[in-house]
Amino acid sequence: MRTLFFCARDIRDYLKGIIDTSALENTTGFEPNFPALTDAPAVQKFLYDLMKVYDNHDQKLTSTIVGETGVDGVRLDFNFGLRLELPAGNFHVTISDADTEQIFFDREISDVRLISVEKYFIRWRVEIFRDDRKIFEHVLDLEGQPVLVSFYKKSGLGDQIAMMPSVREFKYRHRCELSICLREYLRDFAANLYPDLPQVDAVTAENYASYFLTMYGGSFPFCPVDFRNEPMEKMASVIFGLDTLPTKPTFTPTAPPVTNETYVCIAVQASSPRKGWLYPGGWDIVVDYLKR
Repeated sequence: MRTLFFCARDIRDYLKGIIDTSALENTTGFEPNFPALTDAPAVQKFLYDLMKVYDNHDQKLTSTIVGETGVDGVRLDFNFGLRLELPAGNFHVTISDADTEQIFFDREISDVRLISVEKYFIRWRVEIFRDDRKIFEHVLDLEGQPVLVSFYKKSGLGDQIAMMPSVREFKYRHRCELSICLREYLRDFAANLYPDLPQVDAVTAENYASYFLTMYGGSFPFCPVDFRNEPMEKMASVIFGLDTLPTKPTFTPTAPPVTNETYVCIAVQASSPRKGWLYPGGWDIVVDYLKR
């Protein structure tokens, strides 16, 4: 059984400057998801390589799809994006956004594991036809379902603290059974401030859906927008498709202040240059102002 990646976004957004698609674009009937483009081995390899930033990406791609559909040999879950497994047969699959009705995938496939490139929240609609008759339809619905939220292995301290309020909001918005997987050093901190978010030690594919929070830069499909254009505390809301302003982070001091005088803490470095404030002499200006 082969693996086929498909995109919810225009695939050329990812391929710019990576693969020359001009020859394919000149083919008759070219569209963003034209099969000649998405099936091209170079394109499929490129999309597979996008997955390598995730921990244990091969395990996530190949692990058992747990969702039963009632159709023999057809399984569906949302544990690493949308994952759909089809046996050999005369199948036609349509995948769309249940909110906007935009169609992302609409073609005949057989004996394939179909995986979305995008891992952020989309209210997927999956329709399966066999011999021109609809045999299955499902719209993603998280209510009452086991859902896992995991942070990228190299996520900075600030990323995780800024995103936690949106994780809680996502849980209560969808009324799902949400668990979180954090880096070891943050677990006690989160357990103290977010006791309503149970923690797990490892990421598994035994959930209805899983989401992977990161602010990794570049043309990667982790988030529907460029993270450099949004404040950090809003990024999880964007990834989760929440239309509310980010809530104030929960914080309760567990130790007295370092001094009784008014003080300011400044962390002048970040986990990557893209997250740093690089205005020339900016920190000197700020410190001089505060001291005055």
